[in-house]
Amino acid sequence: KDVLAATDIADDSYLAQQITTAFPATLEQEYPQALHGHRLRREIVATEYANEMVNYMGITYVERMRESMGATAGQVVQAYTAARDIFGMIPLWKAVEALDHKVPAELQMLMMKRIMRMVRHSSRWLLQQRYETVTTQELIEHFAAGVENVAGSLQGYLTGDLAELWTSSQRSFKEAGVPVKLAKQIASTDELYFALDVVDVANRTGSSVEQTAGVFFDLISRLDLHRFRQGISHLDVENIWHSKVREVFRDDVDRQLRILTMSVLQFDDIASAVPQDKVSAWLEAQSQQMARWQEVQQALREQDQGDISMYTVAIRELVEFGRLTNTELES
Repeated sequence: KDVLAATDIADDSYLAQQITTAFPATLEQEYPQALHGHRLRREIVATEYANEMVNYMGITYVERMRESMGATAGQVVQAYTAARDIFGMIPLWKAVEALDHKVPAELQMLMMKRIMRMVRHSSRWLLQQRYETVTTQELIEHFAAGVENVAGSLQGYLTGDLAELWTSSQRSFKEAGVPVKLAKQIASTDELYFALDVVDVANRTGSSVEQTAGVFFDLISRLDLHRFRQGISHLDVENIWHSKVREVFRDDVDRQLRILTMSVLQFDDIASAVPQDKVSAWLEAQSQQMARWQEVQQALREQDQGDISMYTVAIRELVEFGRLTNTELES
C-alpha cells in the first residue's frame, strides 16, 4: 500500500476512480467534489487497489510483474486496470461468485483461475508494449471495441485443436450447471488473450479486426502453435530461472506470430480477402521455411517430454521463419 501511495496513480483520472470503491455509491452521487478532493485521496486509492489486486490476482501478482517486466508499481496498476476493464474481469468474476451453492466450489475455483490467467497474461502484454505516455482511459478505448469484436466471433475463428478444446471446455462447463453465456465466456478466456495481438496488428497494417483475427488464428492452426505453446507450458521448472525462460519462450512465440500475421496481411500475390485463402497462398510462397518448421515440430512430437534446449532450438527456427518473411514489427 505504501509503495502504491508513493506512485502517481491517483493523478490518472481513470485510476483515481478507484476511490469510489471505498465509499457508498450515494456518497459519490451527492458529494463528488468532496470525495475526489479528499485529503487522503492518494492513500485511499492505493489501499483500494492493493486490496483488489490481492483479492483478484493473488498476493504475489504485483511483485512478479515488477520483477519479470522491470515495471514500476504504478505501471503494473495501469496495466492491471486496463486488462481488467478491456476484458470485463469484474462482471465475469461476480457471475462466477453468483454460482455459490449451485456448482461445485472446485469448478468455481477453476473458472476464477482462468479469469486470473487471462488478466495476468494481458497485463503482462500491455507492460511489454510500454504505453507510458498513454492514459489508462486512452489505453482501454484503444483496445476495448476490437477485443469485444473478437470475443463476439471467437468461435468462428477457431479451427483444429483450438476449436475442439473450446467446444469441449464450453460443454463441460454447461454440463456442470454453468449458464450458457458464462460457460462460453470462461471457455474463451485462454484464446481471447490473443485479441490484444489481433487489434495491435490490425492497427499496424490498416486491416480490419475481422480479417486480422481470421489470419491470426488460422496461422495458429496451420503452424500447430497451440501444441507448441502447450509444450512450453509443460517444460519442467526446477528454479526461478527456468520459470523466466518459459515466460521468454512464450513471449518469443507470440511475437513471431504477430510478425507472421503481418506478413500474410501484407502479402500482395493474392487478391482474395478470405483469410484462409491469404494464408494458403502465403504458405505456398514460404514452402521451404514451412517444411523446415514442420520437421522441427515432428522432432518435438517424437519426444516424450521436450526440454529447454530443444525448445531453444525450435524457437530459433520460428524466429528465422519470421525473419525470412521480411516483415518487422515497428517499434
